[in-house]
Formats: sequence, C-alpha cells, structure tokens
Amino acid sequence: MNYNDTFAHTITSVFGTRGKQWLNELPTIIDQCAQMWQLTDLKPVDALTYNYVLSGNMLNKPIVLKIRCDHQALEKEVAMLHAYANYGAVKVIAHNYDLGVVLLERIIPGNPLSSLFPHDDRIATAIAAQLVQRIHQAPVAATANLPTLEQLLPTFDKEPDGLKPWIDRARILRSRLLSSTTTPVLLHGDFHQDNILASADEQWIIIDPEGVIGNPIYDIAVYMRNPLDKLITTQHSTAIITNRLQDFATLLGYSMQDIYDWTYLQTLVSAYWSIHDGLDCKRYVTFLKLLDTIPH
Repeated sequence: MNYNDTFAHTITSVFGTRGKQWLNELPTIIDQCAQMWQLTDLKPVDALTYNYVLSGNMLNKPIVLKIRCDHQALEKEVAMLHAYANYGAVKVIAHNYDLGVVLLERIIPGNPLSSLFPHDDRIATAIAAQLVQRIHQAPVAATANLPTLEQLLPTFDKEPDGLKPWIDRARILRSRLLSSTTTPVLLHGDFHQDNILASADEQWIIIDPEGVIGNPIYDIAVYMRNPLDKLITTQHSTAIITNRLQDFATLLGYSMQDIYDWTYLQTLVSAYWSIHDGLDCKRYVTFLKLLDTIPH
C-alpha cells in the first residue's frame, strides 16, 4: 500500500489492533469500491492523517474516495454532509457503511484556504467567517444522535506530564464556557483551513465535518490555531493570532475574550487527546505559550 510510516503510526496509535487490521484490509476495500462504482485512476492524496483518501474518476467524473477505520465516525460524517448540503458542503455521491467508505464529488481546483497563509491571512479569516456563519444556520434537527460538546470534551480528570501546568485552567474554562452556552448550533467540529477548498466558480466548499452540537465559537477556536505547525513557526505568529481575534470578533459579533478562551480550551483539548492517543503534544503547548503573550 502507498502510505508512509507516519500515517501507519497514527492509525495504530489511535485504533490499536483494529487499526493494523484495517491497514491490511485497505487494498481489498479499494478494489471492491473500484468495481462497485466503476472507479479509475485512484491515487492517494499527499496529506494522509486519520483516514485513507484517494482521488480518481468515476466514468470521467472527478471524485474522492474516503475510507475510515472508524465506521461510526463515517456514518456521522455522511449525516453531517447531508445536513450541510445547502450550506456549502461537498456533495456526497454514494457511501457504503459496511466498508467504511464515502464517495464524494472532487472539488476543482481544490486549493485549501491554507494556501493564503500567511500572506493573505486576513482575507482568509473573512472567508472563514462567512462560511462558519453559513454552516451554523443548518438546523440541529437535521441530524440525530450527535454528541454535545459537554459529552465530547474531556473532563481533564487525569494530569499528564506535558500538560500539568494547564490542567486547572482547563477544568475552569471547560466548566465556565459550557455553562455559558445559550443557543447551541450544528458544529463542523474540525473547522480549519485545509477543510475549506476552492471550487471553480470561486466558491469555498466545506469538507470533512466531524459533527457535534454546541457553542458556535468552538469552530472558530479550531480555526484560530491552524495551520498549527506553520503558525507556531512563522515570524509574525503573534500578530496573526491577534488579527484573527479582532477580525472574528468584528465580523461575527463575539467578544474577543470568548474567542480567546474557547481557543485556549480547544487547544488544551487537542493536546489532551493527543497524549491519550500516544501522540506528541509539544506543538499544542507551543501554541498555548503564544496565546499567553497575547493581550485580549
């Protein structure tokens, strides 16, 4: 199979024995999909993380084939894409829950919003603000059995070594921010620049929703810390984060303090999950230290 050691390590760290089995099953799953949907020219995309994704064609129509080890998460993603169908999400062509696959329309040219980073980051922020406002208009009732943020976010009952200085603050922020949510919305759950793609008609299309119900600022918080590896190493990271805080507050009407606090909490959540999955949390800690330097 065509994937690197980092992808294999991530899958086995997160999914354990089932992940190893799934990696071995991938060639058979791909062959079954190719026959079932008459797919050709299938090639894996460059950036593989938690899913195996291929681009290709179906009867000369550009497609993306997404294969997930977690079948339950796939069902939730498909439900979210249907819920977001009139709100700027990629089109679902077909799916097979038994195989853990979904066939999607391929966005052309498909350049991610991260391509504007860092030189046109404020333009990207304005685009993201419009998109997040649009998807949050989707009715919550459009999906069933989605978790709430209160169910999803860890309680920080453990104190892993890499996060001990921040655990008390994480608990306080979690309690205060969840209790202050008044009107929950249908959240993307992984709203960042690489999940926003440019289409040929100059529209921006949403992909890869995770699906959760909660405070709308949570999606903004995910966006605030991405693209993480580039953001923490760029020369003007502090100015970029500050501009994002100000611009999202101005464009969407949320307070800078609330955006800052949700960003802090969401970063702590991601770091906590990374440690749980056996992955490195150092880049999240670097971002937290950056946040500590920013007036808000």
